[in-house]
Amino acid sequence: MYMKTVLEIALSTKFNAEQVPAIIEILGNTPNTDVAAEIILGVYTEPTISEQSVLDNKLCTFVIYNKWTKDVTYTYNTVKKKQIYVNKDADEDSITVENYEEHVVSRNGKYITLTFPNETETARSWTQLSSWENCASKVGQMQP
Repeated sequence: MYMKTVLEIALSTKFNAEQVPAIIEILGNTPNTDVAAEIILGVYTEPTISEQSVLDNKLCTFVIYNKWTKDVTYTYNTVKKKQIYVNKDADEDSITVENYEEHVVSRNGKYITLTFPNETETARSWTQLSSWENCASKVGQMQP
């Protein structure tokens, strides 16, 4: 005996019963079936998301939420870094932020990363909404 699911019953209140199997097939092929069903049924609401969170000991600022993947995109400030190629036989310890430009070569060299300790830049990353919210309570605990 076939038993109708709650979703089938809910969809049949809004759509013709013959359309329900096709709608369920479409829902099953979306990145987030639950969100898709809630949107079709008119009950979806965006979650309330904290404006800031602390991830990897960095104060992060919310940018956008992707309801299909439940990802939060955020920005954070980090020490500026620059990746360059230098001669393969270059002494990396002698290359500084003041003189690195004279050591830059084409891709045939050695790849190094320079850190600019007195400069910051804004970086962008993402995490799952659950991780974002779990770490949001740490905002007030950040040390300057």
